[in-house]
Amino acid sequence: NAGTTNVTVTAAGGCSTTTSFTMGAIPASANFTAFSVNGNYTLTCLEPSITMSTTSSSLNYTWSGPPSQNGPQVTYTTAGTYIVQSSNPTSTCTASQTFSIFQNYSAPTSTVNTHNITISCAPGTTTLIGSITSATVNTSICWIYPGGVNPVCTNPILPGSVGVYTCVCSNLFTGCSTIQTVTVTASVGFPVFDIISSTGFTLGCAPQNTTNLCVVNVTTSPTPGSTINYAFVPPAVGGGASTVAPVYNAVGCVTTSIPGSWVVYLKDLGNSCVATQTVNVISNTISPTLGANVLSPNTPTLTCANPSILAVGTTSTNNTTISWIQPVSQLVPSYSIAINTATLTSNAGPALYANYTVVATNTVNGCKTTSVVPIFVDKQIPTYTIVPGTKAVVDCKGVPVDLTAAPTNTVFNASFYVWTYPVTNYTVVGSQISVSVAATYTTTGTFIRNGCTNTATFIVKPDYVKPVIIPFGNAVLDCSNNPQVQLPIIVSNTAGVSYTWTAVNPATAFTPTNTIAQPSVNLTGDIKVYVKNNGNGCDNSAIVTVVNGTLLADFTSDPSTGFAPLNVNFTNLSTSVNSNSINSVWSFGNGTSANVSNVSSQSTIYTQPGTYTVTLIAKKGPCIDSAYKVIRVDIPSKLDIPNVFTPNGDGSNDVFFLKTTNLSDITAYIFDRWGNKVYDVTSNTGNIAWDGKNQEGKECAAGTYFYIIKATGKDGSTYDKKGNVSLYR
Repeated sequence: NAGTTNVTVTAAGGCSTTTSFTMGAIPASANFTAFSVNGNYTLTCLEPSITMSTTSSSLNYTWSGPPSQNGPQVTYTTAGTYIVQSSNPTSTCTASQTFSIFQNYSAPTSTVNTHNITISCAPGTTTLIGSITSATVNTSICWIYPGGVNPVCTNPILPGSVGVYTCVCSNLFTGCSTIQTVTVTASVGFPVFDIISSTGFTLGCAPQNTTNLCVVNVTTSPTPGSTINYAFVPPAVGGGASTVAPVYNAVGCVTTSIPGSWVVYLKDLGNSCVATQTVNVISNTISPTLGANVLSPNTPTLTCANPSILAVGTTSTNNTTISWIQPVSQLVPSYSIAINTATLTSNAGPALYANYTVVATNTVNGCKTTSVVPIFVDKQIPTYTIVPGTKAVVDCKGVPVDLTAAPTNTVFNASFYVWTYPVTNYTVVGSQISVSVAATYTTTGTFIRNGCTNTATFIVKPDYVKPVIIPFGNAVLDCSNNPQVQLPIIVSNTAGVSYTWTAVNPATAFTPTNTIAQPSVNLTGDIKVYVKNNGNGCDNSAIVTVVNGTLLADFTSDPSTGFAPLNVNFTNLSTSVNSNSINSVWSFGNGTSANVSNVSSQSTIYTQPGTYTVTLIAKKGPCIDSAYKVIRVDIPSKLDIPNVFTPNGDGSNDVFFLKTTNLSDITAYIFDRWGNKVYDVTSNTGNIAWDGKNQEGKECAAGTYFYIIKATGKDGSTYDKKGNVSLYR
C-alpha cells in the first residue's frame, strides 16, 4: 500500500528499534484494449476500411503503419499486422497490442446467354439469362433495367424496352460483383424511359413504410413527344411478378406499400408500341445492430480522476448512423460526457448521473435500435483534519512536531496524502510527517475510490521567547561589619523559570545556594546568572557585579543665614545601602555638639552675629564620611536720632547725623516751625547727615525744626519716626 510504514525489530532480550519507509503510489497503468469499431477485421467490397479504437481515452497512442498515426482511433485500408503502443502521460508506463487486418475481395465469374438482342413492337418471348460459373454458395444474380438503379433480383427476365440491361453477379459475403451487359434494340419505335423512387425502391420503418414509383425521361420515336399512357402492375400474392393485364391512364407515378416485382408499362399512343420495365420494391424493416457501447475509460462512473467518459456507439449494419439523444441531442457516434470537478459534494457516492440513450438509425429504411447507457457520478470530497502530536510548536528544545492527517470518516481511510513543505515546495507522501520549522504545512488527501482531493493546513507556531532580563545596576554590599546583599530578581515573568548562579570573578565570591531566584552574597565580584524557561527550553544570561557599599554624610540647614538670635534646624540626610545603625556626631560651631546613634534631626540657637561652621561626621562599620555647612548670623537693624546739633564749624556736632545699623532704605523730611520743608533725603545705606542748610544751600536760622523719618531694616523691621531737633549756632 502507498504511504509510510513503520518497522519495529525486537531482539530476544526485549531491546527494539524502529525505522520507517515510504512507498509511493502505484503508477497509473497504460493498459488498454484495441478493437474494431464494427467488429470486423477483414477488408471487403462492403467494408473497404477498418476503424480501430481503444478502451481508454486518457492515454497517448502510436499506431504502426502504413501510415503511422497517433490518437485513440485510426482507420486502416490495407491488410497487414499492426502494433499500437500506449503511454500513460502521468506515470510514463507503456503497453502495446498486436492485431491483424485481413482482406477478401473475391467475386464470382459470370456469363449471359446473349449480349445483343432485337425485339419487336409487341413484347416477344426472348429471355435474358445470367449464369455464375464459379461458386454457387452465398451468391446472387440481379438485373438492372435500362435507366434503373435498383437491381431486380430475378433470373431470367423478359426485356420489354430497348436499352442496356446489366447482369450483376455478387458474392454476398464480400459484396464484390462481376458485371455482364446486354444491349436490346427494337425493329420499330419503342418508347424509352427511366423509373425512379424517392426511397430507393425500399419499404422501411415509419415514416419510410411507403415508396413512390415514377416514370421520367420518356423518349418516343419516330414521333417525338407522343402522348403516353402508364400502367403500374403490382406483384402477385407472394411477391412474384403479376400476370394481371395492365390498366392504362395518364398518371406517371404511383405510391405503394406493397413489396415485390412491379411491372411498369408505357404505351405510345402514336404507334401503339408498349415498353415495359420490372422494378423490385423490397421490404427492409430490419433494425440495425447496436453493439456493446464502448466507454473510455472502461467505467460507467464519472470521478475526479476520470472527469470525462467517451461513449462510442457501434454497429455492424451498413448505411447506419449513431446518435445520442438523451439527455442532450448529439448527432455523433462518440459522445463525450464530462463533469465539473470544481463542484464537489460531501454526499457519499456513486449515484446516478444520467441515463444516456444511444440510437442506431439505418439511413436506407429509417429503422432504429436504441439502448440506454446509465452513467454514474462519484465526486465525494474527502474531509479530514491535521492533528498534532504531543506538541504543536517548535521551540528551543529542538523536539520535532508530529503532524498526522486524520480522516473525519472511516470511508476516507482509503486515501493517500502528499505534504507540501513551505518555501521549498518539497513534497512527502504519507499520513504523517515530523517538522522542526515553524511554518504553515499543507497536505493534499486523495480519495483512492474516485481521485477527489481536498487540502488541510496546520500552522506550526514558533516559541523561541527567551526570558526577558530586566536591566539592573550593581548589587551593593552594605557598610556593616558582616555585609550581605540579596541578588535581584531579573526576569519579567518568573513562572516556569529556573536560575543558575555562578561566580566568575573571583570564583569564591559565590557561596550560597545557586538555583534560587534571589541568592545572597557577602563578597564583591562578578556573578553570572543563567535563566532558563523550562516550558520551551529557551535561555538567557547576564552578569551581576557586586561592589562595596559607601556611606554618604549629608544634611540641610533651615535657615542657613539670619539675624541673631537665630534658631537653625538641621536635617540629617546621611545614607548607605541600609540607613540603619548610622552614628552621627554633630559640631554646630557655637560651642555645642551632639552624638547620636541614628539618622536624626538636630537644632541650635545662634545668639551672636558671626559665621559658624557646622560639621556632621557619619560613621557605620568601617565607613566614615563628613559634611559641612556654614551658618551666617547678622546683627539686627537699629535707628538712633539726635535731638540737637550745632552747625557752627567748630568741628563738634556740626551735622544732624542718624546712627543706623543694617538698614536697607531710609527717607527723611525736615520742616521749619512754619511747616516749610527745608530738607529731604533718601538713602539705601542708612547714613544721613544734615548740615543745617536749606535746599537752596543757605544756612537755616537757629531754632527748632521738625522731622519725619521712615526706614526699613534688613531684618525686616520698619521705622516711622516723628520728632524735633534744635539747631544752635
